[in-house]
Amino acid sequence: MIALGAVVRRGRGRTLYRVTDFWTAVDGTPMASLEPLEGYTSASAPVASLTVVDGAA
Repeated sequence: MIALGAVVRRGRGRTLYRVTDFWTAVDGTPMASLEPLEGYTSASAPVASLTVVDGAA
């Protein structure tokens, strides 16, 4: 289960993100707002595409 504050990666990517918020897209897809841990831009991604690296602190 993905929780606020969890460290995740998108798909098989190397970039790590921290989950900052959850929302629902217009088509009903659960989405997560992501804050980068290392200098990349913020992002959003479907929750189903995320892999937890470290649980919420």
